[in-house]
Amino acid sequence: MRTSLTSEHRHHGSVSKKIWTLTPVPPTITPYSGANIRMPRPAVPHRVKSYSAANGYVYQYCFYEVNRISEDGKPAGEFVYAISADRKTTFGLRILVQKSALDAWATANGRSLTSSEEYAIVKMRLFQAFDEGAVPLTAEAAENVSLWVDETNLEELLGLLNI
Repeated sequence: MRTSLTSEHRHHGSVSKKIWTLTPVPPTITPYSGANIRMPRPAVPHRVKSYSAANGYVYQYCFYEVNRISEDGKPAGEFVYAISADRKTTFGLRILVQKSALDAWATANGRSLTSSEEYAIVKMRLFQAFDEGAVPLTAEAAENVSLWVDETNLEELLGLLNI
């Protein structure tokens, strides 16, 4: 069964909190239409992993989804991870990869990065943020946080991967 990363606002007196949760989503089946049947998205369990950061925290994380978006008018890849710093609450964290940085690298190196290499860069950026303490510890603090992969850090992240 698929899961969905959702948020809700909980009110405690005058304080409103945005809480992220992973909830199961049953598969949907499109009715039969001619010779082609639409299959539901396969039920893939999200593998929760742990990372012991240099700042002393042990984070749990799992990759949730990737989207191609436009952020501030620039095309980017949005990679969303579900993160927990306390094993009680989970929240979404966005890592954005600027397409212009990938295009510049492809021009300079005569080839584009593969989707696996792009995913690896994002994961290295996540680990770097864990080690630096740049990942918020609560859902409230994470609401306005986005990590970036751009021209300023792409080569460093690729170097960590020996690419």
